[in-house]
Amino acid sequence: MKKDNPFKLPRRLIRKYGTSDPFYIAEMEGIHIIMRDDFVKQKGAFAVVLNNRFIFINNNLSRPMKLIVCAHELGHALRHWRLCKQIALYEMKLFDMRNPLEREANLFAAGLLIDEDRLMECLMKGYSIQQAAMELETIPDLVTILLQEMKDRMELPENIPVPPRNNFLGTVQDEDYY
Repeated sequence: MKKDNPFKLPRRLIRKYGTSDPFYIAEMEGIHIIMRDDFVKQKGAFAVVLNNRFIFINNNLSRPMKLIVCAHELGHALRHWRLCKQIALYEMKLFDMRNPLEREANLFAAGLLIDEDRLMECLMKGYSIQQAAMELETIPDLVTILLQEMKDRMELPENIPVPPRNNFLGTVQDEDYY
């Protein structure tokens, strides 16, 4: 696991590739993406097979949810692949924010998918977290993760919402936000 701030890597990748599209970034980084039609509840997974990195995504998800899951798994693929290579089926655990690796992957996804300037514009207009998430085409939990990280770096109001649910990506459904 890398020790640097997991939020810095998405910014570097966006500059490098000129996009925040996790599918494109994964392709450029040599990470294979496989869409799965046989996932029932699982949204995604990351695995290392013979030193090749694979992201598996539930093909039954909406496009916005696929982006979120891909960004989360991309965070694992770029930051945790050596650890995942050593621990078989580690990624079968569902998105638990109490796990530092899951927290990093969620922070990576928030940093990749949400533009800070657009988020600040939404907040300046008085948008709620839910309204900002809708405007930014994401989920409120990712907005909250990004706001907490921003609060650590800059002066933001103290009334930042409570932390996201511990397992929000494991329980969120497409119809909850889209």
